[in-house]
Amino acid sequence: MKAVLVSKPYGEDNASISDVPDPVPHEGEILVKVRYAGLNPIDINVVRNKTVYGLKPDPHIPGAEIAGIAQSSGNRIKEGDQVILYPRWFDGTCKYCISGREYLCINGGIFGVLTNGGYCERIAVPEKMLLKIPDGLKIEDAVSIPVGGLTAQHALNMTGAQSGQKLLVYGASGNTGLFATIIGKIIGMEVIAVSSKEWVRNYGASSLYPHDGIPNDLKADVIINSLGGDIFAESLSHVAPGGKIATFGVLNGANVQINLAKMYTQELQLIGTTGGTLSEMRNLLSMMQKHSIKLPIDRTYGLHQLKEAIQAYTGRSQGRILLKI
Repeated sequence: MKAVLVSKPYGEDNASISDVPDPVPHEGEILVKVRYAGLNPIDINVVRNKTVYGLKPDPHIPGAEIAGIAQSSGNRIKEGDQVILYPRWFDGTCKYCISGREYLCINGGIFGVLTNGGYCERIAVPEKMLLKIPDGLKIEDAVSIPVGGLTAQHALNMTGAQSGQKLLVYGASGNTGLFATIIGKIIGMEVIAVSSKEWVRNYGASSLYPHDGIPNDLKADVIINSLGGDIFAESLSHVAPGGKIATFGVLNGANVQINLAKMYTQELQLIGTTGGTLSEMRNLLSMMQKHSIKLPIDRTYGLHQLKEAIQAYTGRSQGRILLKI
């Protein structure tokens, strides 16, 4: 089968389409024909070998966010089902798995990072990592759930986000930011988006500000900030007393200076989040079906256009960048 392979010295210039052996399902695994794959910062970092997790094997197939068609049957998944992939390997036996936090599995890791990913024609994965896409939800919308959607859903859950609260979303036009905006609106929050993209208003933002235009007196109960760096430090000035800020990205840098006096005198909570649970992913799948959520897609590329897709990622005008296999 065809697959994208990256190898030393890595980078999109060293990504190539190669012939690799077809996957052979083991007991309990399902063979999936990949139809769509998402492009996220984690995938770009894999291509450039700049993840914080380490990368194996080498050469490596990237791709953490996958949707496709089952080509074999198991207990739940039947041949022909449209499916999405829970993007975490987990053994189901460690203390984190037993408590329902599969994403922290001691013996697991991110699909497409610590193992080969889904930028290829077919994958074979344990049935427990697959969820069926319900009728009425398009596969090109569902493909954004495993990384972009689940990360945002989990972050909001970790903050205890609820109706009536004020939510401030940094990077609201990005994959996770857009989902945080959509979900926040659905659960009844007042959503304030930080973005220069006016179209974000169409997805639940009641107010929209560019980064350098946020009113000084704006205070939010919950802040979602996946950017890091100076923007993360600045966002602390917009947390209301007793409020919470969730972080799961370091696009602008991992090291920040924090005023600890402000943290404890106003009882602010800084929450690090990553990924999400299988249960949260099921709930998000149902939410997308119930509310007929359709995500904007900026452009779709083929596997052989990965370099162009990465170049387009930062310059996109509206919505997601997808790979169609």
